Amino acid sequence: MEKKPRFSVPKPKNNTEKDPESIFRELQIPSVKGLWSQQADILRDYYNKYKESGNVAIELPTGTGKTLVGLLIAEYRRRCKKERVIYLCPTRQLAYQVFERSQEYGIKASILVGAQANYSEKDYGDYLTGSTIAITTYSAIFNTNPKLNDANTIIFDDAHSAENYISSLWTFSLTRKENPEIFRSIIELFKEDISDYNYLRIIRNDYEYNKPIYDLVPYPKYLKKLRDFHICSPSVYV
Repeated sequence: MEKKPRFSVPKPKNNTEKDPESIFRELQIPSVKGLWSQQADILRDYYNKYKESGNVAIELPTGTGKTLVGLLIAEYRRRCKKERVIYLCPTRQLAYQVFERSQEYGIKASILVGAQANYSEKDYGDYLTGSTIAITTYSAIFNTNPKLNDANTIIFDDAHSAENYISSLWTFSLTRKENPEIFRSIIELFKEDISDYNYLRIIRNDYEYNKPIYDLVPYPKYLKKLRDFHICSPSVYV
């Protein structure tokens, strides 16, 4: 009687999730013998208390290893949560510095800076599939048509630097030189809400003083006149 073939069924693997600290130990970074106490404390608090939170702010002074902390959290999200992760920097120079650090640490990353159309297909594809962390600048995200628009987690390096990039999307600028009629009509609309001194200097186009004029219309008064604040001109740029 023929024996029936026996098939060995693999045992289920124990998929215990790794935390950022264990990922650091696994990386065995030659240039970093161990985490500083503040780095370890932050990584432990993040994993134990805030890993499921939607928004987390971490404050570390300059020179205390915040780049390593950010990259370890990014690698944890990429590796253990299977997420697409973006690490944002204020400038290209800083983005390249963070990318160099990621290579030094053995963390898989792609540098995506410059014109979006010129992104390396491989690097962009590696980010999309979650094979690498995308390292780029704030301007790559905060623009009218970002290519990097599907991240699960975004790490903001020097988060306070994002203010100008974000606010610029909801700000328009108007100059007297390019739009004299519209410029004057807006000044007249808010004449009662700015000081007489500033109003006269603006209307007279007064460049006698080197110090520029700054004034702010109180928000409640701006809301009252919002219905009269209509700008329909191709010369106005946003």
